[in-house]
Amino acid sequence: MGTLFLAGRTGSRWSGLLTIAVLLLLVLTRALVFPESIWDQDEAYLCHAVIDFDPVDNQPHPPWFPAWVAAGRLVAPLFAAPADGLRVLSALSSVWMVFPLTALFGIWMRRELALGSALLYLCLPGPWYLSGRAFSDTPATFLLVLTAAWWLRPYPSRTDLLCGSLAGGLCLLVRPQLALPVFGLLHVDIVDHDNASKVPEAECLGHTPQGMTYITSSLSRNAHPSSRLYPGKVIPWKYRTEYRTEVLTNCH
Repeated sequence: MGTLFLAGRTGSRWSGLLTIAVLLLLVLTRALVFPESIWDQDEAYLCHAVIDFDPVDNQPHPPWFPAWVAAGRLVAPLFAAPADGLRVLSALSSVWMVFPLTALFGIWMRRELALGSALLYLCLPGPWYLSGRAFSDTPATFLLVLTAAWWLRPYPSRTDLLCGSLAGGLCLLVRPQLALPVFGLLHVDIVDHDNASKVPEAECLGHTPQGMTYITSSLSRNAHPSSRLYPGKVIPWKYRTEYRTEVLTNCH
């Protein structure tokens, strides 16, 4: 990805101060809209999945978001509720997105314009408001931008291609609905560069289905019956609306 200094001058004191100021600004903006609780039913299903991954019981609904649920389970011991862990991870990915987004825009414009464009995007109502939600949208977008920043470089090395492939595979595991843009980026990369450098991409993305199978089976296998919020209870679809209030209350 290059330097962690957003201005692109690693030896400049002002570049380091600018990077810190930008990060503080993004943290502040995310803190201003950080929700006190979840508000959507899908967030509740993801919280349930962190506690007990059970696709049959719509925890969560297809396509199951295995890597996002696994990330929520990984940080769950640090928070009082599963929703808190997912929301904090989402907000952090929104802040850190400024680095790959600046690098991506920097392919086509000067560094200061790239940074300004990245900040403009991150402060749009949609990315800003959704940054602190338990959805997988923000972390998946971060991984998609990271993939593009590595793959679309003018002269990518095999390491760049491999890192982009890993990010693309994780993106698919976090939010499988982004398969179309991920493979669209792969097509652009193949067209722009020689085929000899495509081995890392093909290998990594080819293992994504196996990764999804492994993570989902691991989550199901490691779920303990004693940790279920509602042991043995399957909620029919026609009762989902009435069930919403109960789910939201217990996930917060």
